[in-house]
Amino acid sequence: MDLAGNLVMNRTTVSGNTVTGAGGGIYFVVSGSTNITNSTITGNTANGKTGGGGFYFYGTVVAGLKITNSTVSGNHAPNGSGGGISLYDFFNSSQLQLANTTVAFNDASFGGGIAIQKNDFVTPLTLSSTIIAKNTSLFTGADMAFSKATDVPGDNNLIGITDDSTNINSFTGTGNQLGTSGAPIDPLLGVLANNGGPTQTHALLTGSPAINAGNNALGLTTDQRGFQRVVGASADVGAFEFGAVAAAPPTVTSVQVNTGGAQHSMVTKLTVTFSEAVTFPSGINAAFQLNRLGPGNPVGSVNLNAVQAGSVVTITFANGGAVGIDPGGSLSDGLYQLTIVANKVQGIGGALDGDGNGTGGDNFQTPATGPNRLFRLFGDANGTGTVDAIDFGLFRQAFGTNDPTFDYDGGGGVDAIDFGQFRARFGTAIP
Repeated sequence: MDLAGNLVMNRTTVSGNTVTGAGGGIYFVVSGSTNITNSTITGNTANGKTGGGGFYFYGTVVAGLKITNSTVSGNHAPNGSGGGISLYDFFNSSQLQLANTTVAFNDASFGGGIAIQKNDFVTPLTLSSTIIAKNTSLFTGADMAFSKATDVPGDNNLIGITDDSTNINSFTGTGNQLGTSGAPIDPLLGVLANNGGPTQTHALLTGSPAINAGNNALGLTTDQRGFQRVVGASADVGAFEFGAVAAAPPTVTSVQVNTGGAQHSMVTKLTVTFSEAVTFPSGINAAFQLNRLGPGNPVGSVNLNAVQAGSVVTITFANGGAVGIDPGGSLSDGLYQLTIVANKVQGIGGALDGDGNGTGGDNFQTPATGPNRLFRLFGDANGTGTVDAIDFGLFRQAFGTNDPTFDYDGGGGVDAIDFGQFRARFGTAIP
């Protein structure tokens, strides 16, 4: 991956790449920013002198390099620097920020875990609740190495070895666990494996000094896997939370027709509420399908416009589908089925829970019409599915007003045109 600009990467694996120069996994040049979250960079090799087995950055001005809730493991720079991460010509107050991340089992000639060369100021790296340990180097800096005297600020980090590079001034934060060559700190990590979630992680083994020793300064909801972020007294150090359970997949908590009232005379919107804020990897409109089932023709899909606000999606209707809409923006008369495509809706715990029984996931129940069903019948002001004498009384009261319940043509008032449409439906029902 060779980039110049901005990189955003989430729930992604970069693995098994080899280059003769720098940047085995990711090669990032010139100015820009990175925001890597919930991802794993592993098994990549850079054979050049400037290294960067997993990640290589060369540049002078950056908006920020951020790696959060991620694992950098088992990368190699056998002839150069930074087995896991190499930053070169890191000038003009550039800074790498690692938070709740694990950098382990990488190797290089210089700086097995992280190497920073030719930086022009003393704090190019900040750490928060991060493990940098079990890395190796041929010459110096098993876990970290810098070409210029450097401070490393940050709290609640676990660094396996800190004294084998002469250019670390100090670790200036609190709650850090700092090992030495004579007494390295072993974080007790399991092998890189599928421990749940979309990317591989190093599990913390029982008795790990990283357990309950980290922080959640960023307010993360989950660890790298999508599991509960804080279990116990505080967050664990690194990308993996010991004893956490998988977050539940999102569900549909309600589907509301119009604003929730009884009337089905004009159906101009649906409001879908999820159990959490969700994302739509294929685009929001791909996640929703509304089909007219009958009675009679036309049958098929309605064109939808969907807008999200947090956990709520508001759906309105447009012409252009197999089934058109009425002049006032309402669905035409008929019985409809709404489908929410489970694998096109993502939450913290994975895809939408499509349980198929009408109680959650991609199903909902409208009284008297069954799972996934809703109806529209112009004139049905009380939602019984029939236009009857009660509806006629309500229509008579609304005549001459701007009551939207009976404004069939969207003209802004209930008039003779609307009465003609009501009279044509009087005595009819949705089967």
